[in-house]
Order: sequence, then C-alpha cells, then structure tokens
Amino acid sequence: MNVIPGSAFGTGLHSTTKLAAELLRKVDCRGKDVIDIGTGSGILSVLAKKLGANRVCALDNDNLSIEKAEETAILNNVDIEIRLSDLLSVVGENESFDILVSNIVAEVLIQLMKDPKFDKVLKENGFVIFSGIIESKERSIMEQAKEVDLVLKDRTEDGSWIALMFQKKT
Repeated sequence: MNVIPGSAFGTGLHSTTKLAAELLRKVDCRGKDVIDIGTGSGILSVLAKKLGANRVCALDNDNLSIEKAEETAILNNVDIEIRLSDLLSVVGENESFDILVSNIVAEVLIQLMKDPKFDKVLKENGFVIFSGIIESKERSIMEQAKEVDLVLKDRTEDGSWIALMFQKKT
C-alpha cells in the first residue's frame, strides 16, 4: 500500500490504523459496500478496496484529508468515492453499507452512533469497526454501542490503543 505522508492525518503507520486494518482483514470485504468515516489519508478505504470491496465511500470533514485520500487512491490505482462530510451528513437516505470503519477519537465515535442516520446507514448484520479508542473511553463506547444494538464480535489492542468490531443485531 502506498501513501505519501502529508498534512492530512494518517500515514497508515499509527497503531490505531494498524488495529483497524487488522479487523478489516478479519471481515470479508469481498463484494461488500464499505463506508470509512474520518478517512484521513484514505488508507483504510484503499485497503478495503484491495481486500475486494465492491464499493467504498470515504468521508472526512477536512479538505486536506479529501485531497490526501484522492492522492492515496490514485497512487494505489483504486476507485473509491471520496466526499467532504461532517460524519454522515452527506450520506443519502437510501445509501447503506455492509461495513462501517472509523478510526477517530472515542468522543466522535459516540457522536457518530448517536447520529439519526447511523442505524439506516448500516445494513442488516452489518459490521462496525472502531479504532482510536483509549482504554479509559472503552466503557463509554461499549455502552453507546449497546444502545444502538451493536454486539461486540472482536477486540484488539496495541499499547493503550483499542479497536473494537461490532455486528448489528437483527
């Protein structure tokens, strides 16, 4: 995987990115629709596409991240949709995904789960991969996940960083 380090967050070398990538590899991406919220450099979106995802939609609220994600996609010769968006604001009413991945701080992950579109954006039995969680925030993430009918399927950690994989209850 190729990425040119720049001013956008994420080169793929940070522990949280590695943890999210590890969980993405465990989920079968082949033929699936994936949404990457807070894409940064686009590394997780590119990985999902290289793992066989049908459609990948990368969202970020930062113009520099959008530019960097576009560069990363071109550099890796993959086609991903990249949109400027504050969390799920630009996701259409009829858009839904099999896998949602987000590598951002716990407070934003909680805000994401509270978004009214969150339930609709995830298909039945869909998977959610959250990374960027520090140990002291894990419980808050778990409590909010329970509120939105997510069931913990996997957990991985590296030092003080934690990544969690959930599946939507049917």
